[in-house]
Amino acid sequence: MQGISSPQPNLRRLGYIVAVADYGSITNAAARLHVSQPAISAAIKDCEHMFGFRLFVRNPAQGVALTPNGRAFVSRAKRLLDDAREFQAQAMGLSSVPAGRLEVGCFTPLAPVVMPTLIEGLGEDFPDISIQLHEGDLREVIGLVKSGVVEVAITYDIYRDAAVAFSTLLEVTPHVCLSAKDPLATETSVSLAQLIERDMVALDFLATDEYVLDMFRHRGLEPNVRYRTKSAEMMRSLIGVGAGFSIFMFRPISDRSFDDSPLVHLPIRDKLPKTKVVLASPHQVIATRIMDAFNTECEKLISKKHFLEQFLVKPFK
Repeated sequence: MQGISSPQPNLRRLGYIVAVADYGSITNAAARLHVSQPAISAAIKDCEHMFGFRLFVRNPAQGVALTPNGRAFVSRAKRLLDDAREFQAQAMGLSSVPAGRLEVGCFTPLAPVVMPTLIEGLGEDFPDISIQLHEGDLREVIGLVKSGVVEVAITYDIYRDAAVAFSTLLEVTPHVCLSAKDPLATETSVSLAQLIERDMVALDFLATDEYVLDMFRHRGLEPNVRYRTKSAEMMRSLIGVGAGFSIFMFRPISDRSFDDSPLVHLPIRDKLPKTKVVLASPHQVIATRIMDAFNTECEKLISKKHFLEQFLVKPFK
């Protein structure tokens, strides 16, 4: 009696499919792998026929995009390829070092605070890993995770989605940023009621804006938002010239704005909920060794005392 055979795509075909997912088109994948486009197209077609579902949606103007089944398939394929490389290295008596490209998303204002240090640390510990960074607002970052464009993202837990898993890295408490010339700058802390007497500079991202304004509105207060901008540095520059105050989660290492105006960061006396800095990834994703290395680097970063001291404002007690 013969056994029942099951579909078994070879590793080369899986590598072709993962490359198309990583580089966004068959053309780009073929150029990176130095193989012909028909060979990659054939690998995709064979696997789709073998498993009975489509891996990609093809758009001549925009390349290809993974289907939901395709995202799960590619996630597992990456893990399998990663294990195969590790097995080969061990079989040859070599140390197994994570290597490859990782697509990482990050909330735009948070990116300059954490990503340069993470990229530097990864370069030192895992020189064969490269990072492709994708920035966006809170909703955009979660959308990148859900669509499979990024494998992991660093963001705040302000905007959540049931299709995304969140792992807490750090808790931060909102604080106020003021011009050093503001009379309140000499205080040790401020209340939200004191702040509504001034103009506010708001970050013009919908979910973030709603979160900050709700801090006031839950207390029957309505701040006077005079300026909105999508740039944290623009916020700081406007604050520096006395155009208003703003609410921040992280404290930049410099207490001076882009035009060298002095700034002051103060805790808020009102009891405010803490905000979590999180790693976001799809629920169905299977972590690769590259992702494990990135997660380890994130944990190393937040465990450093100087990082916490430089970037966090202690909450009011």
